Amino acid sequence: MNKRTHYKELLIKKASLNREYLASYIERYMQFENIDKENIKLLLGCSEDNYFKLCVCLAPELEAEDFKERIDKIAAATSTSSLSIIRILKRVDMLQSIGDSDVMLMAARMKESKNERDDE
Repeated sequence: MNKRTHYKELLIKKASLNREYLASYIERYMQFENIDKENIKLLLGCSEDNYFKLCVCLAPELEAEDFKERIDKIAAATSTSSLSIIRILKRVDMLQSIGDSDVMLMAARMKESKNERDDE
């Protein structure tokens, strides 16, 4: 791995920790679907360089009025499929909201269980 590739990997890793970047959605999608970087690039139909560009793009809000327009611009700039980007964003958002609901339900059950023990 050359220096340039190494720095790109570091930037993608850093961007994946921040939900504002597409890298975070792509990383979570790969985890949810249990796929590797090579397979996500195939799904997106992009090269290594365009994968990097895509990862460091800011992720548009799903509810934004200009969502589709922004996705189309990102797809054009990175030579990727806008449909694939949308699928990734929506799938991660849906799976994360289900996960958030599960966490809230578990917390409510734990609180209820604690209250029952305190009453005894």
